Amino acid sequence: MGMPGESCVNHSFCFSNYCRLGHCGWEQSVISGPLAYERVVVAVDSADRSHVLFEEFAGADSGVILSSRTPDGGWSRVLVTRGTVQGASMAIDQFGQPALTVFSQNNLKLWRLNNATWSSQLIPGTNTYGDSALAFDRGGSPHVAYFHPNSYTARYAVRDGGMWSTTVLGSTGEHGVGLALDSMGSAHVCFDDYPNRRLMYATNQSGAWVSEVAASFDAGLQNCAIAVDAKREPHLVAYVNNFTTEERTVYATRTTNGTWALETLRGGGSNDGFIKPSIFINPAGVPVVGYRSYDNSSCWIALAWREAASWQMRRFAYVCGSVGSSGMALESNGTPVFVVTSTTFSFYR
Repeated sequence: MGMPGESCVNHSFCFSNYCRLGHCGWEQSVISGPLAYERVVVAVDSADRSHVLFEEFAGADSGVILSSRTPDGGWSRVLVTRGTVQGASMAIDQFGQPALTVFSQNNLKLWRLNNATWSSQLIPGTNTYGDSALAFDRGGSPHVAYFHPNSYTARYAVRDGGMWSTTVLGSTGEHGVGLALDSMGSAHVCFDDYPNRRLMYATNQSGAWVSEVAASFDAGLQNCAIAVDAKREPHLVAYVNNFTTEERTVYATRTTNGTWALETLRGGGSNDGFIKPSIFINPAGVPVVGYRSYDNSSCWIALAWREAASWQMRRFAYVCGSVGSSGMALESNGTPVFVVTSTTFSFYR
């Protein structure tokens, strides 16, 4: 079974070499030139229109930029907020509009689009910089997971009935959080307990928040991501790095007896992991991981997906050079879309 969007999965080229553009049915669209981007996020609305959020920290438009795909295949560009920003995230709200969370001026704010005008509201108690993840439930309530550096805690906030409520989930490091909502609107959060080298999972699925250890490591943990399947079960990926001899990306999910099973998708040696992985569940219920990686002197972006009892991996774009951030999302039929900063800031589909 091949990935949607990869038209030559049965060609030997795809199995043995880089799936370069034109060989595997991937379209490339350049969003902008080689500027400095701290983070990029991509989201797809119900009409399968892609929206790309990025933090630009150089040039006249330093701040948070939103680019959306136009009908002619181009990209619009809107400066949402100026200034030093960090930890931006994006999700599609109940109206089909992109919404953002951004740490700016020592506060975490939720930005919403209304009648072509951007406005923000403060998420109480953040008063610092960090990382964030955003999701909306079916009723339109925003849910936010974020890292609070002053207290080194992972936190969760939800706005219901016009009021924000906040929960401390546990101690964490400084390398990010992940958030997903299941079909009942329960929240599932991953975060790193960096000092203790543990991948943590928290959920309010039972009605009360419960945190547990999904995996423990000998190396530090960074950049976790989470997805939830139709059975409301969590799927986690994380990048493990001790900065000397070990880099790898791991996948964790629950077994039928409630324990956690851990798999190494790639890595084990130095400079050999998936940097900043993303994970989604496609319409067939298959977990799909997007990543960028350095493998010795090779730099590329690629996909991994579960097929029966093993993981399949395909490289589709060679991006050696000044590789920065990347992000992935899935369209409604499971077609993956990717954004990556390299010599240009490009969108792949």
